[in-house]
Amino acid sequence: HPRRNGDGTFFEDIYVSFRDNGRWSVAQSVGLPLNTETNDACVAISPDGQRMIVYRTAADVATGDLYMSTQGAGGRWLPLQKMPDQINSQYIETSACFSNDTSEIFFSSDRPGGLGGKDLYRIRKLPNGHWSEPMNLGAEVNTPLDDDAPFLHPDGVTLYFSSKGHN
Repeated sequence: HPRRNGDGTFFEDIYVSFRDNGRWSVAQSVGLPLNTETNDACVAISPDGQRMIVYRTAADVATGDLYMSTQGAGGRWLPLQKMPDQINSQYIETSACFSNDTSEIFFSSDRPGGLGGKDLYRIRKLPNGHWSEPMNLGAEVNTPLDDDAPFLHPDGVTLYFSSKGHN
């Protein structure tokens, strides 16, 4: 019996496929420590391929948080570390992306104080190594409806995202 999230969608796991001589291998589960008995979804990989942001459903299957893993020796992913409170809150944060140099993370949240539904926010790595408080990206990006799934183009300027409020 496949396991499901609180909203009825099936749990996700993370898989990998390798390209060799122009052909892709059959996808295989990355296994532990990234995949667990709950929902584990890769939402972003850093441009250098060394960091991964994962959305993991909590045991109640109705909520969840964003985590980060780094690639260790031999290309193995290290255990997930819960992302800081500047991103994770008691509200919904399910998607994120890195800036090219990984000094910024863009993410979606339905936390209070936004323009409505999920809004897009940005945090920056401070000189002391901590993350800044989140900054709402404002009304040019966010609408009263859901704005979600950010992806920063490699040009570092163009931000793609899903929106229920923009035409």
